[in-house]
Amino acid sequence: FMTFLQYRILFSMSCGFLLLIHSRELFKKHTFPVVLVWFTMASFAISLMIVDLGGFNSFYYVGIILVLMVCSMVLPLDAEQAVLSSLILYAAYVVPVWFLTQNQAVNVRILLSNSFFFASFAVVSVIQCHQETQARRREFDLKMRLDSDLVASYKDFQNAREATILGLAKLAEYRDTDTGNHLERMREYTRIIAKELADIPQ
Repeated sequence: FMTFLQYRILFSMSCGFLLLIHSRELFKKHTFPVVLVWFTMASFAISLMIVDLGGFNSFYYVGIILVLMVCSMVLPLDAEQAVLSSLILYAAYVVPVWFLTQNQAVNVRILLSNSFFFASFAVVSVIQCHQETQARRREFDLKMRLDSDLVASYKDFQNAREATILGLAKLAEYRDTDTGNHLERMREYTRIIAKELADIPQ
């Protein structure tokens, strides 16, 4: 119990450390490598428990599968990142247990059996990440199209508004012959003043 408690405390401290460094602006651009380090450490901690529980005979390997599924469900991984994550997690399970457990030859069949379940979950994880990546891309494309349509609609609205204002002003001018073309003159004056102001150095 105390050994496992130490493993868990060390792993929890490493999680806190990773969260701390990830809060820095430099690491926010590198989320995937930071998370990759985190769940490699998680798998290694579970592998140490597996070694203490008799190696590949232990059912604790399910904890590593759980880490894999949590990462693939929570993180926005694409298919390639999911494959890489699965391979690293599998290596973090097999290598420490293989080299630190006694009588490896006896455990080869169990390793193959465990590997089958691990591979099955890895395939599910890769397919899920691929589907979610496609869904995120479709959502992004849809938002871009909507933004483009919104900008075009806003420009049309501005043009219509300007045409309406100009039309109303012209209508008012036609009722008074003394101030004809007042709007055009004011617009031209405004343009000249704005141009002269823009040319003045600051």
